Amino acid sequence: MVERAGISEAIGAILVFAVAVLCLSIYYTSYLMQEAKRSEVRHAHRVREQFISLKEAVEKLDNGEVTITVPMTPESVSGLLYSPPSPRPGRMEVDNSGQGSIRYLSSYISSSNFSLLFEGGAVILVQGGTASFLSPPALFGLESENTVRTVEYFVGGGGSLSMSGEVCVRVRVGVEENMQENVRYQLAPRPETRELWWGYLKAENSRLSLGASLENEGGNLRLTVENVWWRRVVVELKISLGI
Repeated sequence: MVERAGISEAIGAILVFAVAVLCLSIYYTSYLMQEAKRSEVRHAHRVREQFISLKEAVEKLDNGEVTITVPMTPESVSGLLYSPPSPRPGRMEVDNSGQGSIRYLSSYISSSNFSLLFEGGAVILVQGGTASFLSPPALFGLESENTVRTVEYFVGGGGSLSMSGEVCVRVRVGVEENMQENVRYQLAPRPETRELWWGYLKAENSRLSLGASLENEGGNLRLTVENVWWRRVVVELKISLGI
């Protein structure tokens, strides 16, 4: 009788342990992993906000300096007895090809990865092979019946950082303006954003009734308008990355 009681107690302890393990497993899968994903979503939102703030600040400056701080890593999530893997830092890059760009690339564990670009005066999201404007550019305008105003953004500088914490992005802005005859507007975007920019140029040509010719040659997008005056605004951005 005593032996059977001992066996019953052992079985009971095993069952209690099994239930505890099951509860911890449910806690991990249903809460910790979801919380890690929510942390990555919050991080993506903060990165987007900083890029849009940079764009808006640059648009308001004639000459001067803009500084933003970009969080490179989502917040860590910790739990009882077990924590999900530590978040991996993203990468910030300055690319000088074409007109240049600033790019953030995520390195998520629980969510879909993305890249975010400041290119050509726009903030662009690239995710799942699709590029879309998060904050569209404003590059063309009609000042009068025969005067077209354009804005061109050129990114210079360099650097590539992948680290925890925040990266400070310092941007020196210089603006020049001149008048020319006939519009010769050219964009040299990254391959993944080229189709998006082509659609933008077509839409602006139609919206302003420019009657422009459009070309896509060797990755360069060109818009040409004859017999008009061209007020050309060139915005030079000198980028430096730091801690």
